[in-house]
Amino acid sequence: MKDITKLYFDYDEILKILSDKYSRKIINFIRDSPKSAIQISTEAKIELALGYRRLQKLKKCGLVDTSIKITPDGKKSYLYQGRIRGMNVRYLDDLIEVDMIANPAL
Repeated sequence: MKDITKLYFDYDEILKILSDKYSRKIINFIRDSPKSAIQISTEAKIELALGYRRLQKLKKCGLVDTSIKITPDGKKSYLYQGRIRGMNVRYLDDLIEVDMIANPAL
């Protein structure tokens, strides 16, 4: 596991994606254990295509890890897990400071 505090994040992009209720819902569903996009879609009650789009954005921002599991019938299944438990954001004099709280489940 990479140390989340040592990674570069585009905080503007992270704040933008986390302002979306579906992205937050997805992060909550994959915080404790990895899940497939279909599991996330079913449990979070969101459309599968919407879930995939949000997962792609969350992964691009570094907020989601992806792993591959081979199913018993030999197919690849992608599993997603949230990398953060939370964050603290401070804004002062046109500066944004963000502290990421790493997901201890990873």
